[in-house]
Amino acid sequence: MAGFRFRIAQALGKVCIWGMRLLGRKATHAPGVVVTKIDPNYLRHLTLPDKVIVVTGTNGKTTVSNMVKDYLEKMGFSVANNSYGSNTRFGIASALLDNSDLKGRVKTDYVLLEMDERSCLWVLPYIRTDYLLVTNLFSDSYSRNAHPDFIFSLLDRYIQPNTKLLLNAEDPISNRLALDNDRVYYSIPLLEGEEEERHSRVQDLVNCPVCQTRLEVDFIRYNHIGHYHCPNCGYRSPEPTYRVVRADLEGQNAVLGNGKEEASYKLPTSNIVDLYNILSATSILQELGFPLDKIAGLSEAISVVRSRFNLTQVGDKALYTTLAKALNPIATSRTMAFLKKEASRKAVVLANTEYKGPKMTYVENTAWLYDNDFRYLADPSIVQVICCGKRSIDYALCLALAGVPEEKVVICENHDEIADKIAYDRVDQVWLLRDTDPDELFDRMHDQIQERMEAAL
Repeated sequence: MAGFRFRIAQALGKVCIWGMRLLGRKATHAPGVVVTKIDPNYLRHLTLPDKVIVVTGTNGKTTVSNMVKDYLEKMGFSVANNSYGSNTRFGIASALLDNSDLKGRVKTDYVLLEMDERSCLWVLPYIRTDYLLVTNLFSDSYSRNAHPDFIFSLLDRYIQPNTKLLLNAEDPISNRLALDNDRVYYSIPLLEGEEEERHSRVQDLVNCPVCQTRLEVDFIRYNHIGHYHCPNCGYRSPEPTYRVVRADLEGQNAVLGNGKEEASYKLPTSNIVDLYNILSATSILQELGFPLDKIAGLSEAISVVRSRFNLTQVGDKALYTTLAKALNPIATSRTMAFLKKEASRKAVVLANTEYKGPKMTYVENTAWLYDNDFRYLADPSIVQVICCGKRSIDYALCLALAGVPEEKVVICENHDEIADKIAYDRVDQVWLLRDTDPDELFDRMHDQIQERMEAAL
């Protein structure tokens, strides 16, 4: 039963939201700090609707949670969600505060939360979680996340017994979480004509997660994502409930199935990563009871959020802005692998190094840069690679080690000078690789490049 501290927290939190919005602020983080400082059990005292879904994982959680939110809202449901704020306990508290009344009753049909993996100890024990979707577990920021085994151990410890898990059958790390819990798996089999990638720079798992014998590979899609079996203990990749039946990535369509029915989907991009995203999103919706054909009927209206992927057409040239999360060698390498497949002549702007502006307060371990697979950028279709930001020299060294010809590399620390360095007359596409924030920096770079492209028409 919520007590005096909770009621005070709820009232002052509402005042904080009102005041911040009056000042033109988004109020997506600070109100959560206020309420949890007043009542450390704030999240536990809220009254939640019947269905609570949490999405986490190293890569893809923002895109997946936004997709699920879009689907639910297009079907006419209200959703409490932290898509406009942080994915820590403070952002989650702010989102639930904003969607609740003074008595702490969340007044939406669903609660759908994106959760930072490290925040699980502050969230999962405090919020009833009916469904937990884990996209994957990869190497991430070394200083913050250490290694996937560490993140696995945190999640495994704090997942509650009554939570149903939705897990990637191709990820032998995350699909072993909370083995006593009810679970379903989703999977993309090896697609027709798909090339395996068995030589990724980073392999987070090579031994059997049960007995530590060297795993035998059935196929590897990238890094450790694939199908395996153990010759010693009999471990093998689990059978999925939800799967891709077939897919044409170039045509941006796929057929998804659940063993009983199949339906055709329009894909938001031709990236295999987004096929995983839409498969996991539709898996959640099917678990919530929505029929596959109804979900498929809305797929053409579902897009990847602009900060994750955006295409601007300028005459016969294209400007892509795509997320390549800083400090995360897997995310950045997947982005480079994706853009390499485009046959057009390309300029690539590497603007995704950690950027904190002139008041930078810390220096990140740069080892992650050297774990990126820059060999993708040695492709002949890539005419120019522009290294910018505080780590521009590190980038240039990484490119040299990866065999990218020196004459293709441009070093430019000042972000506002990048647009003038691109050889627009020699390329058909410009790819701007960005980090998760700050949006204003990358929006400004995008607009500057677009202006130069338009002037060159």
